[in-house]
Amino acid sequence: ATAQIEWSGGGAVELEQVWIHGPVPLGEILRGRSPWAWVVAVVETHFGPDPEAWPEASFFPEEQGWVDGLVWLHFDRSVRFSFALPSMEMNAPPLASDGVWAEGTISSGADARIQSRVQFGRTRLGGARPVAFDGATLSLERSLDEQALTTLILSLDVGALDWAGQIFEKAELRAAFRRVDPSAALALDSALSALSDSEESQLSETEVMMARAQVLGEGLPQVFRGSPEIEISQFVLRSGEEAIEGQASMNVDGSDPSLLSNPLFLMGLMQAEAQISASRSLVEGGLDLYLANSMAQTEEAEGLSPADLAEMAAFMREAALGTWLASKRVVLEEDQFIVDLEFDGGLLILNGEMLDPTELSNPLSSMQ
Repeated sequence: ATAQIEWSGGGAVELEQVWIHGPVPLGEILRGRSPWAWVVAVVETHFGPDPEAWPEASFFPEEQGWVDGLVWLHFDRSVRFSFALPSMEMNAPPLASDGVWAEGTISSGADARIQSRVQFGRTRLGGARPVAFDGATLSLERSLDEQALTTLILSLDVGALDWAGQIFEKAELRAAFRRVDPSAALALDSALSALSDSEESQLSETEVMMARAQVLGEGLPQVFRGSPEIEISQFVLRSGEEAIEGQASMNVDGSDPSLLSNPLFLMGLMQAEAQISASRSLVEGGLDLYLANSMAQTEEAEGLSPADLAEMAAFMREAALGTWLASKRVVLEEDQFIVDLEFDGGLLILNGEMLDPTELSNPLSSMQ
């Protein structure tokens, strides 16, 4: 079967599907795959654009489309899938990729879950100050509990990473989202967006504020009914013996819906903590690079050499770090910058001292 999908803004793509496995799995045999999988059907999918309608995207080889996929439908209602994206380049936004490959399973029943593994080839994002990496592997596992709340476990491993000129040999991320209700969050976001659109109507400012309070009062207890938790158990950027490492967690106590219905009480029901340590040389190098790049884009930098910009960046970096250390926004221990942040019951504690949350609104203000 072939279908053409046309976008409202112009352009079209073609979706081709071929059922290649039925009672007699001849299609599997002809494609050199094992025909003995006990499945209802195997569906092969090809998803490709009209080259004339999408001139900004180039694929290699040219005859290959956006996505080629396979789906195995099993008798127990579970699904196994795989897909591949070819090498491609785009101009807007700037993107170059050596391809993406993925596989996964969707199980049903009491232990219903989705598991997937995605591998990225060498990728480059952005133009003037790009982010590039030599390859990455993303693993995802999503499950539902008896209250239809979602748990998502994420693992990301990245090879050599070039982040706007700063080089890291590897990057790692381990994170988990527990007892989350995505559908309630989307519904609340849609309701608030509808109110924003209505602000252009004849509603008075008071009426809009009352309507927003009502939407939040009805939506927040649903969003936080499972006492959701976000945890980053590992974050690492490593360059030789130097590294930036961090852990963080945040949760909201949703056990009392009557408190959640009032947005003013929400901050008191939230708990969060984060610990970050970073090698001094990485922090100083990163700040120098950021400041030099920022100054290079200003009119004042006209006529200055890279060496002049580097010297000015180093001076500003020393001033900023001195201010942060004096105010205990960061702590220096044995060539490691340490940040320990805690938020509990509406109180913010940074490196052991209570802090006004508004003081964190612009951490780079001391550089300006």
